[in-house]
Amino acid sequence: MTESDETRREVGTMLTERRVGLNPEWKNLAAFGRATGVNYKTLQRIEGGKPHKFSPGTLLELDRAYQFSPGTIEALLEGRSAPPTPPLMVPRGTRPPIETAHDPDVRLRDVHPLQEGELLEGWRHEDGRWHWLFVTVVNGRPETLRISAGAHEKPEDIAAEMRQEILKRR
Repeated sequence: MTESDETRREVGTMLTERRVGLNPEWKNLAAFGRATGVNYKTLQRIEGGKPHKFSPGTLLELDRAYQFSPGTIEALLEGRSAPPTPPLMVPRGTRPPIETAHDPDVRLRDVHPLQEGELLEGWRHEDGRWHWLFVTVVNGRPETLRISAGAHEKPEDIAAEMRQEILKRR
């Protein structure tokens, strides 16, 4: 692995920003370690840009924790890759009960009616209403919105409504 001090610092800064962007409660590195199962010292080393020979298993563990594809952090440290686009997932521990109870009844990602980089998941309530999770990327940052809607509303209308709501927030 050929990595420079500057590259390690840049990767560390990017990972810190990513961690807090994934879940504001993870601004505390120890909380992130507990939630992901990654050793606190390992997280300190990678985010602090410290020289360290991470094992292949540790690098894969870090990819998982930061919600990257396998091999991403190694490529970043070697200067072979640009930072990936933000994730299209919301950590299970931060989801409301209906989302943690079971997988979504509807899951659309990067297909019509969604734009590239968007995710729409829906869970049907027992009363017929739906709980919707929408994730999009605005100015390079993930934005998430949840709403409840009637059974008659179409996914394309839900996505358009949620996209507009996120843009109004900005």
